[in-house]
Amino acid sequence: MKKHILTLIILLTVFLPTQNVSAFDGNRKGFVLSGGVGVGVTTFTSNKRDNPAYTLGSTIGYGINNKNILVIDRGMNHFIKNGTVIFEKYVGVSWFHFFKQQKKSFFTKVGLAYYPNGLYIGGGYMFSNNVQLGVTYMHFTEEWASDHLQLLVSYVAF
Repeated sequence: MKKHILTLIILLTVFLPTQNVSAFDGNRKGFVLSGGVGVGVTTFTSNKRDNPAYTLGSTIGYGINNKNILVIDRGMNHFIKNGTVIFEKYVGVSWFHFFKQQKKSFFTKVGLAYYPNGLYIGGGYMFSNNVQLGVTYMHFTEEWASDHLQLLVSYVAF
C-alpha cells in the first residue's frame, strides 16, 4: 500500500504543475494523460441486482485536433457481489469528441473494451483546462455479463 501511495505522490508532483511545460501546452492537440475517481452502479445479467461501485480510471492518448482525442482507457470497478469484494479491471480504446475548441466544453465518448469484451458510451463537461466530469455506460459480455453506469471526475493534462 505504501508503494502505491508513493507512486501517486510522485505522479501528482510531476503532472500537476505542468501548465507551462511545452509537452503539456494546454491544447487538446497532442499528448493527453488523465486520471480520475468516481462512483457508480454495477448490474449483473445473471441476477439483475444493483451493486454500488467505486471506480478508478486513467487514460493516455493523443489529440488529433482540439475537438477529437483517441485514448487507451484503463479502469477498475470495485464492488461487492453476494458478500464478496470484487475488483473488475477493464482496458479499452475510445474516442472523445469535444463540441468546442475552447477548454470549457461538452464532450461525448465512445469506446470498445477489449478486456473484458464490451462497449461503452458516455459524455460530460470539461470545466477548466484540467478538470472534467463524465458519465459512462458500459456493457461487458465476458465471464460475468454486466452493465456499469459510472460518474467520474478526472484531472486531464494536455
